Amino acid sequence: MVAAIGLILFALLTTCADAFPLSGGNGVVNATVYGVTSENGNLYVDMSVTHSDPNPNEDDCLVELVDSEDQVHATNGGMNNIGDEEWSAVYNGSARETLAFSVPTDVIIKRLKITPKNSDPFSIDWHGVPEISSNGVTMKFYSGHRSRQPGYGSLLNANEYQWLFDIKLTNNRNTTLIFSTNGFNFADSNGWVYIASAAGAPVHQIKLSPNESLRFPITFNNVGEFSRPVLIGTTPEILGGVKMDIGAWV
Repeated sequence: MVAAIGLILFALLTTCADAFPLSGGNGVVNATVYGVTSENGNLYVDMSVTHSDPNPNEDDCLVELVDSEDQVHATNGGMNNIGDEEWSAVYNGSARETLAFSVPTDVIIKRLKITPKNSDPFSIDWHGVPEISSNGVTMKFYSGHRSRQPGYGSLLNANEYQWLFDIKLTNNRNTTLIFSTNGFNFADSNGWVYIASAAGAPVHQIKLSPNESLRFPITFNNVGEFSRPVLIGTTPEILGGVKMDIGAWV
């Protein structure tokens, strides 16, 4: 069973991953976020902190995630701090770590709050979720989640993965937009293109009235172990061939 087709040519490219890295500081401590990804119900944030003092005395930093509703989320397992040499990768005065947050799948990140032990707290503001507009349609990408490919009965296909993308479309046209959930695709870092709802997943037709928005999941099956999504695209009738860089968001 073939779950992918060859490389598809797109007319346009819209880059959203260049929002990373994100940086902030308080004059004593600086922090940098390199990217985020979602897997197994967790949101993972790859980040580092750097002190003006190359040998700080137990000045690790508490990191918290603040969502668009101003709700604060701590990291999983009580591992809220970055900068502890026992847990962080330390190099040239900086400490880097990937922190896991258990948050609802529809959460929208507003900022990261960093609180050093020995200096003032500061925040790194998010720039919203990736968004593109073309052909009278706007698409937002909220997250991508990877899990083992469901198999037969209680078995899992240990050789392949399933990706679930959380997106929203807004119809800015004066006419009804009609599309199918298999009208989406993603290209991995090697240029291999996967088609949504392939390999037995259900295909649904969706109709959006003028100025109507809808948020919904898109499923990709039989994805390879080392396929990391980089670009998401659609059929021409949806976004006119535009594709969006999501490499730093998955």
